[in-house]
Amino acid sequence: MKLIHLLFILLLSTCFLCSCASEEDRTPIRSYYFPIDSLTTPLVYEYQPLGTDTISGPNYWYFRTLETDTATYFTTNIYNQFFEVEQFSTEEVVRNGTMIKDYFLFAFDSTGLQYQIPAEIEYNTGFPFEVKDSTGVFLQKIKFTFSEEPIHTTTVIKNRRYMGAVKYDFNGQFLDAIKFSVREIIDDYAEGHLETETEGVEIYAKNIGLVYYKKTVGDKLAMEYRLIDRYTMEDLEKKFAATLEDE
Repeated sequence: MKLIHLLFILLLSTCFLCSCASEEDRTPIRSYYFPIDSLTTPLVYEYQPLGTDTISGPNYWYFRTLETDTATYFTTNIYNQFFEVEQFSTEEVVRNGTMIKDYFLFAFDSTGLQYQIPAEIEYNTGFPFEVKDSTGVFLQKIKFTFSEEPIHTTTVIKNRRYMGAVKYDFNGQFLDAIKFSVREIIDDYAEGHLETETEGVEIYAKNIGLVYYKKTVGDKLAMEYRLIDRYTMEDLEKKFAATLEDE
């Protein structure tokens, strides 16, 4: 169950553009992605579960933009309800989108020590800054090797389809937003293949980024999260300190 949860939360912000639309047919959507330019001052996004999700509590996504002489990099750390890092990624920002530079999951071994699981990225293009319409599909594929002997790998194939503009209620304010439908195939290999399909929705609000996402596996398992707040890392550290005091 822990592994399924890790795979559900990873790669919410990555995709590969497969559209051949001309320039005049495209709609710019950069302003709906996370505000990369302003995140040189880092922020934490707090996502709370909705509905019937019983796998975990809140997720905390820590975003930071790094400027160098040659490139701009956008980094993401995702922490679980126990304030343990579960995921780290770096994207390079280019004219028409972002490109994934590296991606890691974090897990614990039998002794309780945390270790990194690096991804093999087949397509390195991240979030697109232009779309056409719902005929445009974005494909992403990434692979993790959890053990070599015996071999255990998990490949995630993700199809994201742009569904157009919507309004989203964020803490009482109705914001301009865009919606994607998402379909994933998770192929887990360990002495045989176990394939799982998920269906989902993602909503990105203008000048904020991802504000809502939902994923379901048949009618048995659902994960649904919404953004409830944004604050500094110092505030997150205070939340963590408060949990220690309550123990």
